[in-house]
Order: sequence, then C-alpha cells, then structure tokens
Amino acid sequence: MKKGFYVSGIVLVSLITTITTFMVFKSRFAKLTIDLWSFGAALFLISEGIFRIITTSDSFWPRQFMRFVRIIIGVCVFTIHTCQMIYGI
Repeated sequence: MKKGFYVSGIVLVSLITTITTFMVFKSRFAKLTIDLWSFGAALFLISEGIFRIITTSDSFWPRQFMRFVRIIIGVCVFTIHTCQMIYGI
C-alpha cells in the first residue's frame, strides 16, 4: 500500500515538474535568467580562482593548476554566453 502511494506520488511530481519546466523554459525570461546565472557562475569561477592563486603559496601542481583550469572554464562559459547574448542564439 505504501509503496504504491510513493510511486504514484513520484510519478505525479515528475509529471508536474516536467510540464512546468517545458512551459517556463520556452519563454524569453528563462533564457535571460539562464544567461545571467551563467555570467554569475563564470565571474565567480574567475574571481575565486584568481583570488586563491594570489593569496596562497601552494605549489603549481596540482592545486594551482586546478585553480588555473577553473579560471579557464569560467572564461569559456563567460565567452559562450556573451556570444549567445550578442547573436541571439
């Protein structure tokens, strides 16, 4: 009895979430929100990586290298979403 209740609850919540997601993410607001969150995440990755490299005296491998990789990923994400905003993709 409990198992059927849980399964039907999960199916119902999944269905509602899927319908809501499709309705929300087809709007211009959703695209703009995704771009803004991406800009924020990219700026966080860049600034946090630079701050940690400057403030710590760890050896380059592996910690500083991984921070450098975070900076590169942040720059890539920022560039991709800037191009999307410019070209309206």
